[in-house]
Amino acid sequence: MARSHRGHPRRRQNPSRASLAEGDRRVLPTHCGSRNRTYATHGRDHTTQGRSEETRVQQQAQQVKQALHSSIARWQEARFAEAFEDPRSADSRRGSGHAETVAARREVVASRCVRRAGSGDQNTQHAVLVGNLAGADGEWIRGELPAGIRGHFGPGLLGFVLQQHYAAHVPQSRLLEELRDYGVDISAGQVNNMLTENHAAFHAEKDALLPTALQVFTCLNVDDSGAPHQGRYGSCLCICNEFFTSFHSSDTKERSKFLDVLRCGRIDYVLNEHAWAYLTRQGLPAKIWPLLQAEVSTGDVGERPFVTRTFADVSAWNQHLDGLGIDNAKHRQTMTEAALLGSAIAHGLSPNLGLVSDGSAIYALFVHGLCWIHQERNLAKLTPCGREQCQAMEEVLTAVWQLYADLKAYRLAPTPSQAELLRARFDAIVGRTTIWPELNAALQRMAGKKADLLRVLDRPDLPLHTNTAERDFRDWATKRKISAGTRGELGKRCRDTFLSLKSTCKKLGVRFTSYLQDRILKAGELLPLSELVRQRAAGSATI
Repeated sequence: MARSHRGHPRRRQNPSRASLAEGDRRVLPTHCGSRNRTYATHGRDHTTQGRSEETRVQQQAQQVKQALHSSIARWQEARFAEAFEDPRSADSRRGSGHAETVAARREVVASRCVRRAGSGDQNTQHAVLVGNLAGADGEWIRGELPAGIRGHFGPGLLGFVLQQHYAAHVPQSRLLEELRDYGVDISAGQVNNMLTENHAAFHAEKDALLPTALQVFTCLNVDDSGAPHQGRYGSCLCICNEFFTSFHSSDTKERSKFLDVLRCGRIDYVLNEHAWAYLTRQGLPAKIWPLLQAEVSTGDVGERPFVTRTFADVSAWNQHLDGLGIDNAKHRQTMTEAALLGSAIAHGLSPNLGLVSDGSAIYALFVHGLCWIHQERNLAKLTPCGREQCQAMEEVLTAVWQLYADLKAYRLAPTPSQAELLRARFDAIVGRTTIWPELNAALQRMAGKKADLLRVLDRPDLPLHTNTAERDFRDWATKRKISAGTRGELGKRCRDTFLSLKSTCKKLGVRFTSYLQDRILKAGELLPLSELVRQRAAGSATI
């Protein structure tokens, strides 16, 4: 045992408490995306401490530590290559030359072990290799970063995190545990940043979906569901069809929110012929019309000529309402809805757009149709008592489903004569009287929805149900059950963006993982999703 100058056995120095001299520091890569760890030789610095030359035992200990560090580096590279199955690393292990193996390893690790330069240009990132990965002399290799490197993390890791959280619905806490189990040195804050920050390109691609859909499709499904945010109630709007999905979260469920979404990012308010027609349909009180003399002339409500006016933003619009003296909240809301509708149509939205919903009055705009599946549920949820009521229920449901099947066939080959027959059959179903008062009342409510339920007779392109939106919200509901709600505006927007992109990729037959890697690496092998939607729309129109 080595002895100190006082003759006592020297205590073994605790590496964690040993002082680290600047010349003894050595940086070694640990694994993909990790922060560079600092190891030390833990030997004495004779220049600063004025000690005598290291003893033979200390030199042997130093050699053992260096060999240990080299072994750790080799093991970490092998573990990373096995976990993520990098093909270049596999090829280098199968290569037949040490020089080729070292060069391949340099290339592999250069794309993974990334740090900021300690001096010089702080905006430049460098790939660092130290130890036996680059050579026994501890050579530092610097080079241009490959595409997709962000901070300390490579494109494979970033794509993996996005796919796990937004596609597989793995919560952040479980995702952090999973990454650390793989050996990735990462913090909870870094995981959150990877999920929410620097995704402007993804947001832009998602925002391009709805404007494209409104241009190329004549009808859409629309539905909404709860979307808690910051511990309070929120609502999420889903606009979709069989080729795309677009989610839009907001704090309330209102028609003005829906019309704002249809503006596709525009912020102006427009009073035009469509806005005045909307105000007429909504039954704006007669006492309000005299306040609008600057916009319309006198005469009957249905014959007033309109004057188109545009307001730059919400502030200008509110000032206009204040100037008119309209202080009633309901009247201001109706006027705002009319101006939003006028803005959407002024920017290219078709006034003949077909919308199919589950019956919410918010979406009763343009050419509106109702979902037959939801209507049947209103009948099926009644609880019969006794054989006669059960028989009456069975007869009504059978007649409804037969009519539904014939409506589906009508969409494929519409004719005016067939449309009249289907209208007559509908009247016969809802006009019957049974021994069950509750069933009679339900049929009367169904009769009041005749126009929207039979809208398909005038517009065969309208779907008969909202199953597409219902399926899209299943994924949303799973995400909501696991992660509850969002806490920040950025997290809410990222949730809308990535769930929209994932659902759209699935409908277009694009693997979401391949899509993420293409966008992160900026490979450009996949067309923008909006362009793929446009191509599918053109293809379906020719069938």
